Amino acid sequence: MPKVSPDVILLDVRMPEMDGLVALAKLKELLPQASVLMVTLYDGTDYLLEAVSSGAAGYVLKDPSREELIRAIRITAGGGAVIAPPMLAKLLQKLAESSLPESLVCPPPLADLSGRELEVLRLIAQGYTNQEIAQRLIISPTTVKSHIQSILCKLGVSDRTQAAVHAVRCALV
Repeated sequence: MPKVSPDVILLDVRMPEMDGLVALAKLKELLPQASVLMVTLYDGTDYLLEAVSSGAAGYVLKDPSREELIRAIRITAGGGAVIAPPMLAKLLQKLAESSLPESLVCPPPLADLSGRELEVLRLIAQGYTNQEIAQRLIISPTTVKSHIQSILCKLGVSDRTQAAVHAVRCALV
């Protein structure tokens, strides 16, 4: 059992002692509630797809400013998901075009979600923040957070990124 319980873990895709994607899978087994943010130079969609399918909550390139990196860490720590903007479009296109790893094939039925939860999930998959979702649906950000927690629980996923991938895979967006 781990001696620490971090909220956010930063990993690179390529590391000297152990591949970052292998480390990610091991970390998610040991610390399933921890959010893992990949911070890397690799902008290939294969790495991104593998990271997301292994449980990464975010994937940012090493070129952001210090403020952008801190913002990404805060979003991830708050249960959000961050994917570098140029990578998000590539990821969604790849998801739409390719056959996905077994772990991303539409798990539990979307029928378990309420109508409002489906609306929130669609907006998550489109990249909206909690505040933007609240404004669009004319509900409070606290209510959005409540819906998101329910969505994560019902879908059996650990974070927004996984929920968004699920939505795309199930043709919700």
